[in-house]
Amino acid sequence: PVKGFSDYGTMLEIRDIQYFADGRSVVDTMGSRRFRVIERGTKDGYHTAVVEFMKDTIVEGQELEDLKGLHERTRSLAVGWFDNMDQDVKVNVTSHYGSMPRVETEFWNTWSGPAWAWWVLAILPLDTMAQQHILSQTSLKKRLEAIGRILGFMKRRGGVPS
Repeated sequence: PVKGFSDYGTMLEIRDIQYFADGRSVVDTMGSRRFRVIERGTKDGYHTAVVEFMKDTIVEGQELEDLKGLHERTRSLAVGWFDNMDQDVKVNVTSHYGSMPRVETEFWNTWSGPAWAWWVLAILPLDTMAQQHILSQTSLKKRLEAIGRILGFMKRRGGVPS
């Protein structure tokens, strides 16, 4: 059966709208909360859905210490990858997505982990299925490991966009 849209998504918050005289508009949004589609429907020709918001599994003790180390290693890889991009590509990325977000004080205690990881995920050259797989994870450890594997693979292949 045709679904019409993905099983997972991100609630968008509208930050700004620019209207043009010819009727077009540009909407600036930022993702806020992930969700999983529970039920699909249509109303007046538009897709609708009942969704369940997703929250990361919270870890403690040694698992948390291991997660913090993984976080630092993965962020370091991401910063190095971004810093080594061609300057024109970096300008285009930051003009579209903004700068890489700072690390939250208690990133492990948030609904969806550190914002920088989502920023990196948005700019990585991944197909929709790979992005959806990472988006669907409620384990920050698994998401960071996936991002680390992708960045490591790109580093080995010399995959710095230019």
